[in-house]
Formats: sequence, structure tokens, C-alpha cells
Amino acid sequence: MFAENDLDVDSISENSWHDALNYAKAMDQVKDEVGSKTITEAGIEQAKAAPWPDHIETVADGLQFIVEADRDAHRGGYEGGYVVEETGDHSARIGIKQGAPYPLENFKGVFLGAGRQLSDGSVDLSETSPGPDEQAAFELTW
Repeated sequence: MFAENDLDVDSISENSWHDALNYAKAMDQVKDEVGSKTITEAGIEQAKAAPWPDHIETVADGLQFIVEADRDAHRGGYEGGYVVEETGDHSARIGIKQGAPYPLENFKGVFLGAGRQLSDGSVDLSETSPGPDEQAAFELTW
């Protein structure tokens, strides 16, 4: 599926850049052919594998780190991204901006995975109303 979307898996290295839209197309293909749960699980695994800096100690810190890491990991016209707003001591609203190319299931997985990595208790992610510049929004509680 990656090759069908002009992605050479053998050429991937830590410091190389790859076309985010081609990667997003491959993720959509996986979702369509294998199922959305696979994409959610991939997002959870992405969060598990993330190199969390030492200063990230809370879920709220982690959510802000994801926003910054996403921005830093994309270049050349990427218009996606996230908006995170803490709504309580153990909750946050996450808005997925219009133009974010990845399947929503992947975003769900990343934020669930981050919550699980950084919280001592249970984590829940529920859909909420998106803002005018958002394609989706979630409430994460931990």
C-alpha cells in the first residue's frame, strides 16, 4: 500500500522527509481495506513510540508537545494540525483543523495513546462539536 502511494519504506530514515499527503493516502487505503480500528491502533502505537522529552510529565504537557511536534514535523504547505485547550484539571478539548490530511481515526489513536502513556488512570476520548475551522473535535479526559 505504501508503494502504491509513492512511499519507499526501505528509504525511510530518522532525518529524512516524506510527503505527508502520500502517507495520508496510504493510511486512508489501509482504513478502507483493513478497517478503521487498525488506523486507531496505529495512532496509539505512534504515541507509545514517541520520544517524550523529560520535561513532559502530565497529559496536558504531552498534548501541547504533540501540537508542537506535529507543526515541526511538517513543511511545505501542510495546513493541518491541532488546537488543544485545557478544560479542567484532567480534561482537554482537541480540535482537528480543516486541512489535516490524516484519517480522524489516527488522530483519535494518537491522543488516546498519549493520554495512556502519561496518565496513571483511565483515559476517555469522546467527540464534541467542532469549531468553524475544524473538521472534528474531541474531549479527552484522564
